[in-house]
Amino acid sequence: MYLGGWQLRVHFPRRMKELASCESLPEYLQADLSFNLARLRREIGSEAELRELVAHEMAHPHTEALADLALKGTRSPAKQEAIRKAGETLTTVMSRMVLPHLP
Repeated sequence: MYLGGWQLRVHFPRRMKELASCESLPEYLQADLSFNLARLRREIGSEAELRELVAHEMAHPHTEALADLALKGTRSPAKQEAIRKAGETLTTVMSRMVLPHLP
């Protein structure tokens, strides 16, 4: 996922609402990936789905800087939501581009 040189930490918190999340500091090449194991067991039906989810979360560090920059330019909740959705779409597209090339 082109994360060589990044400091990645993986967490499995017991109390987490989301299925998975990524918090990153792109300027420092650091990212925390968190996965809700209980929900993963219930909601992910195949290895292919799991690979896609992990690839998606691992693409977030690359898109986070753009989203953060865009969010700083507005206080409008509607615009912030539009930026969030655009960031998720970009992250999904990027992860699907590299997914076929992963081991």
